[in-house]
Amino acid sequence: MFQSRFFIRHSSTYVTSPIFYANAEPHIGHAYTAVLCDTAHRWNQLKNFKDKESKALFSIGTDEHGSKIFQASQLAGTTPKQFCDQVSSKFSTLFDTLNISHTNFIRTTDPKHAESVQHFWRVLQDRGHIYKSSYSGYYSISEECFIPENEVEENAENKMVLKTTGTAVEWIEEENYMFRLSEFREKVGEWIEKTDVVWPVKYKSLALDSLTLDGDLSISRARKRLSWGISVPDDPSQTIYVWLDALVNYLTVSGYPKDRLVWPPTCQVIGKDITKFHLYYWPAFLMAADLPLPQRVFVHGHWLVDNVKMSKSLGNVVNPKHAIDKFTSEGLRYFLLKQGNPSNDCSFSWNSCLETVNSDLVNNVGNLLNRSTVEKINKSGTYPRRVELEKKVKEDTEKLLEMLEESREKCEELYDDMYYYKGIEQLMLTMKEANRVFQLSQPWKETDSERLESLLFVTYETIRIVSILLQPITPKMANFCLDRLGVDQRNLESAKFGSYASGGKLGVDQGVFIGQLEIMATPTAEEITEETKQRRELILRNLQESLGVDKLTLQLGTPGKVPHVYWGTATTGKPHVGYLVPMRKIADFLQAGLKVTILFADLHAYLDNMKSTWDVLKSRVVYYQKVIIALLESLDVPIGQLHFKKGTEYQLERDYTDHVLQLTAQVSLRDALKAGAEVVKQVESPLLSGLLYPLLQALDEQYLKVDGQFGGVDQRKIFILAEEQLPKLKLGKRWHLMNPMVPGLTGTKMSSSEEDSKIDVLDESDRIRSKIMGAACSRDQPDNGVLAFYNYVLFPIVSPNAIEISNQQFFDFNALKQAYLDGKLDESALKTFLSDFLVNLLDKVRAKCDTDEVKEAKEKGYSKVVEAESTPIPEEPIPVLSAEQKAWKERIQNGGELFSEDELVRVLSSVSPSNPLHVMFVAHGKGKFHLGFVSPLLRIKALVDAGVPVKATILVSDLEAYLDNQKVSWGAIEARGIYYRETFLSLIKNLKLEDVVEVKVAAEHEKYFNKDYVLDFYKMASAVTRDETTICEGTALSGNLVPLIYSLNAHIYRPDLLIIGNDSTVFADLSSRLLKCFGYSAIAHLAIPTVPGCNGQKMSCSVPDFLLDPLDTPKQTKTKIARSFCEPQNLEGNVAMQLADQIVFPLLNGSSLSIPRSSDNGGDVAVSSYKELEHEFITGSNPEFPLHPGDLKNAVVGVINGLFDGVRADFSGKEREKLVKDAFTVSKGKKK
Repeated sequence: MFQSRFFIRHSSTYVTSPIFYANAEPHIGHAYTAVLCDTAHRWNQLKNFKDKESKALFSIGTDEHGSKIFQASQLAGTTPKQFCDQVSSKFSTLFDTLNISHTNFIRTTDPKHAESVQHFWRVLQDRGHIYKSSYSGYYSISEECFIPENEVEENAENKMVLKTTGTAVEWIEEENYMFRLSEFREKVGEWIEKTDVVWPVKYKSLALDSLTLDGDLSISRARKRLSWGISVPDDPSQTIYVWLDALVNYLTVSGYPKDRLVWPPTCQVIGKDITKFHLYYWPAFLMAADLPLPQRVFVHGHWLVDNVKMSKSLGNVVNPKHAIDKFTSEGLRYFLLKQGNPSNDCSFSWNSCLETVNSDLVNNVGNLLNRSTVEKINKSGTYPRRVELEKKVKEDTEKLLEMLEESREKCEELYDDMYYYKGIEQLMLTMKEANRVFQLSQPWKETDSERLESLLFVTYETIRIVSILLQPITPKMANFCLDRLGVDQRNLESAKFGSYASGGKLGVDQGVFIGQLEIMATPTAEEITEETKQRRELILRNLQESLGVDKLTLQLGTPGKVPHVYWGTATTGKPHVGYLVPMRKIADFLQAGLKVTILFADLHAYLDNMKSTWDVLKSRVVYYQKVIIALLESLDVPIGQLHFKKGTEYQLERDYTDHVLQLTAQVSLRDALKAGAEVVKQVESPLLSGLLYPLLQALDEQYLKVDGQFGGVDQRKIFILAEEQLPKLKLGKRWHLMNPMVPGLTGTKMSSSEEDSKIDVLDESDRIRSKIMGAACSRDQPDNGVLAFYNYVLFPIVSPNAIEISNQQFFDFNALKQAYLDGKLDESALKTFLSDFLVNLLDKVRAKCDTDEVKEAKEKGYSKVVEAESTPIPEEPIPVLSAEQKAWKERIQNGGELFSEDELVRVLSSVSPSNPLHVMFVAHGKGKFHLGFVSPLLRIKALVDAGVPVKATILVSDLEAYLDNQKVSWGAIEARGIYYRETFLSLIKNLKLEDVVEVKVAAEHEKYFNKDYVLDFYKMASAVTRDETTICEGTALSGNLVPLIYSLNAHIYRPDLLIIGNDSTVFADLSSRLLKCFGYSAIAHLAIPTVPGCNGQKMSCSVPDFLLDPLDTPKQTKTKIARSFCEPQNLEGNVAMQLADQIVFPLLNGSSLSIPRSSDNGGDVAVSSYKELEHEFITGSNPEFPLHPGDLKNAVVGVINGLFDGVRADFSGKEREKLVKDAFTVSKGKKK
């Protein structure tokens, strides 16, 4: 419905790179995007080599208009055009060096492009989509666009800035041309939601979130304010908006407006930061012009350096020219594509790049090529002819040949999805295996010519096939390898083992393509400047412990780099003078030039027994922020680099939650408990939330984009957890700084909950003096709170000046402490000086906080404790059921056990044919689909056949399979869900239940892991203990989350009745309690008997040898049932009889079960019920011939295979085979 007109012919392709803004030199992020696009283009050419009429376009270039370029040219002392010529030339040179095979290099200053833009403008205008109007709003020069008010905020210096980047915006009012964007908002949203245009799929939510602008879009700027750009047709007083100008470049390349040889683009590659422009403005423009929309928009993450987004303002930009000089252009291409997982931000590291190139290209590929082609081993210098492999070689290379066989298929699939890093992984594993075989075979010692020829043949074939598949990634190196082998057939079709017409001479030996790269030097102590040493000393002074100081030092010594640290605090009680300790260190950080973010952990505060409402917490955040700013300003600390963030700004987002779930799967319960031992109250069975908090705190480092974290030494185990676990998710490793724990005035840890231990920052002077004079300050306890304040607050503030008490001067704490312990300093004098100092300091703080805003925040945040707990739903009276409804209830319960029975009665009272009972069964795809999942379908079918008005949902929820000991890999969760859904749909069709039962995947629900869902998840975790949720086997924390996800999914789907196995009744009890706890009604559960596996235990995905898989062959099904326990005339543990009872007779639905027997064994038997079958098996209608186990099993097999045959037929095609294969993809490094 969205793309009715196409101009693409045959298998033509059109890949577009975003054109790069020509206001600065290219950096490594530009190189990655260019290489990504180039690889897609080369892959298109490789796979479409047979189609001589296909065209392959690939455009790239520079965006050369706008305010930033005009300003940059002025700073450079040149005209804008001269400036753009210089910068554009650098991009062009880089692309040539990287062997970028673009067909078009476009510049927006090209006359042809100006013609295209002005024509496009006229089309939009003629179609009524442009009008002139006065416009006002916040404008960002850095973003070259107006910014919605909900995306800006006031910073600590009372300036309006972008929330995302902190860059300044200005308020502008002027007359502009407007585009009727609002008319297309819903259409664009529908296009994004209903098509697979956005790839990877995770960015679909980002694209939908970008549709924030409700109104129309200003698409021109006054010429007097922006002269460097394309003028509006027929109105030279206005300049066309730079993004409209830039986006039309894709049309210009296609030949627009005269020709459209290839349109629409088959793939448009963009960085995630320009999602709004390419997935909102651009499709809206195209819709307005009645032009087809792009077939795919491929979004990728940012490239970071030391986990910080590259930015000229931070001075951490990596120049790709320098990287090419070090690693070669092919080496850099390879590293970027191997490291570049487009679904995440990726981090550039010089040493990591070096290690990758040496390991893979030099050793894995190059070394094998050189070793196997030397004259000592291959004396004839020829590519061996295809031969029947020698027996030993055939055995040794069996695994390698299997890997080679699937390499092309896997790479085709992965390359089509632009998951090049996964394709590279597959190819390098194959090369690693080839190296292993080559080394173990020791061909340099081989005397058997047949064996040597076979080994060389397999080795060359491996290098040949891998090189063909590496052509889009490292084209020069791939060609180098193929040249050395003398191979001229390089198309995709020839990437098959044995397909090459071998026997020719090897190519010329040109040495090595890339030699072993040298280990990069790291700065030595002598290279650290004095300024860096001073900054480091200021940062580290008075800390109890520091982890990762080398990394911090390196960042401090990097020109332009601004290290970023965060400190977090939960907004619970009012800030007290204990906050002066971390504030004093934060002052040091700011004075040392660090960027500091203070995180207000409002989510943690909310979950603290749910004692506060969100309105209260909002006021507390305001109060905390104002008090902290006042404290720092009173200490004369510059706060330009101070930033504030609330946890709820990102902790309820899907990406963050996904990472939390992944962390729980790799962290054990024991390690989570240990990490929070110093900060979470320790009880015999802790709340589940207490085990999650350390993981959230660790993950905050990634989402705050910081280089390090600061906290008390009580946080040490959490910091260690972060250092150990985040790198496993490729989220980097930070440095950590730890303050000592300073005792309160009573000698214990200062706490908001201990009234005698704390002095509020805004307390009156008399109260401050009274508290200090009454504080414990015994000489027998030299680590008391009074002395600690001198050490960690007073001396750092007054240094390098002295503190003078009782006519004695003290320049450092140790001198003061010794004087006090020796009795040379009076306790009263010590306390009096401290009182005077704090009163003087806090008087300044109180004065700065003497505003209506602070008073209101304090009043609303702390006037009284507001209970935020949900009010339980009052119990409704239990209705009286009619006779028919009672009969329905009995039919439902038949053979099962009901939980929350009153809830079932309540819903049954309103059930009718027009309002059927909603029954749901939840399937967790922990392994292969099996017969056990048929049982709930048969229960539903029995209800329908009995006349109970029913509609049913099978809910496939495979996240639980990941959480339960990673029984599905993270990357295969979606594929596993599809496999289960399609298998259920096949069974439903074969059972003729299509009109009654629908299958849904949990992840497809609009509320699935939205912010309310995630908040309820954390609320539930705060209401149950570790022991209550320990249901799954294994040690990972993730297993304890399974009942929470089950309860939340039940809540968002709200069935009337949930069917579970009788081994899962704990889910019924726990979900009922959790839902009621938060004001939601419980859901009735029906526990039915589980189907036995062929080992007599419950049929389980965890025991594949004993489950009955619908996709097993009929023979496999028969063999499994044949080996099950079935002793003559014994019902105890008899698997065949149980299958007959639970599966066979419900399937037959009243029809007789025919059991063929020979006349010698009593002849055929037909039974119409399980009771009759039991009689035949125990006694027999002819007592001389009771039913033999073999005959019983054959009959059971026949019925089950009859059901399975329908599924086998539905899954017989290659597409379905691939579907099953994808469902069981294993991600490396996941299994504990």
